[in-house]
Amino acid sequence: YFIKGKLKSVLKKIIYFIVNWISFFITSFIPVKKDLVIFTGTSLSNYNENSRYLYEYLVKNKKFSPMWVTNSKKVYDYLCDKKYPVMWHKSLSGAWCYMRAGVVIGTGSSYPSLFMFVGKRTKKIWLSHGAGIRGTNAVSSGFINQFQLLKRFHAFDFLIFTSKFMDTYQGKLQFLIPKNKRKILGFPRCDHLFNLALLENSKNNKSTVKNFNMPIKENTRVLLYAPTWRPEECESDSLSLFQLSEFNYSNFNNWLKHNNIVLLISVHASARETYKDLSSYGNIDFIPDDPLIDINQIITEVDLLITDYSSIATDFMLMNRPVIFVMLDYDYFYNDYGLLEDIRLTLPGVEVDNINSLELSIIDLLNNPEKFQQKRDKYLEKYYDINNTNACSNISNFIENLI
Repeated sequence: YFIKGKLKSVLKKIIYFIVNWISFFITSFIPVKKDLVIFTGTSLSNYNENSRYLYEYLVKNKKFSPMWVTNSKKVYDYLCDKKYPVMWHKSLSGAWCYMRAGVVIGTGSSYPSLFMFVGKRTKKIWLSHGAGIRGTNAVSSGFINQFQLLKRFHAFDFLIFTSKFMDTYQGKLQFLIPKNKRKILGFPRCDHLFNLALLENSKNNKSTVKNFNMPIKENTRVLLYAPTWRPEECESDSLSLFQLSEFNYSNFNNWLKHNNIVLLISVHASARETYKDLSSYGNIDFIPDDPLIDINQIITEVDLLITDYSSIATDFMLMNRPVIFVMLDYDYFYNDYGLLEDIRLTLPGVEVDNINSLELSIIDLLNNPEKFQQKRDKYLEKYYDINNTNACSNISNFIENLI
């Protein structure tokens, strides 16, 4: 069995090598369709992130020829029902799209591709996964070293940033990207966070959260706990909120119920799979695992965010709403993993390390959401240029000039 497994692995690598070079050779002779722009989410199975918002903007404004590529039947059927252009990733039509693409859009450390069907003439644009203190060149078990990570980013032709600070400290100093490839245009997923009427309506109605089988009543306040992804090297629990001193699930759930508050939890799939089912507690639960759900659709209905080093804090503060920080493993992240700065020196919210201070801070900030407003403004001066209120238009115009 061991020898058979090894042979299969070797054979698979040989096949991939041959197909890659065949696709590279074919792509060299196929002319690109300059206005064909290909998108995927954080993975081929998700319809989310910056790419989703830019894709929908281009579809609705009939600009270029946008195409979403996926391997999810649910995403494929959803986009077909909306009559949005969509292709299967591993298909002849998908391969043809990759070969003809004028532009491909990525939000992770690589752009969407199938073998080597995306050629050198195709422009590769990085929209980023987030803007925050964790935007360093630190690597985890997914990469051998920083050089491997930087090679991925340097494969892009252009990288989009949200502010001069992020452009300099992440793009230039962390990723070593030359100036001509760095553009400060904002995040498409944040455009609607500048719409004050939409924000007020969402906060009052909470129509999306009502569909999550949570006890939403009149004047119910919604909390979102969204911790950052943690590498395998980090020994702390990904749901550090529940590691607070004197925390008890039943007691905290009863406290939430008594105060007409619900807690939604957003975590990466790997953390969720290893954690207990929380639905039985009533006022605490995970956001449904659905490839069509995007977190920036939900945060407009959230009254208060609980997080740590996650870039979701930046998006959330654009709405001028309060943030509580739970950073029990701060020493690891700051000293070993690496952060862009010591955020504790200018923290735009409250840091808590026990359940009592958490409960007191929740009530205080819900009743006084204007607290820390000046610190939130200072934070955004670094991490998000609030003059970029229409990133979709900015990036669309950039692509138009590019092609």
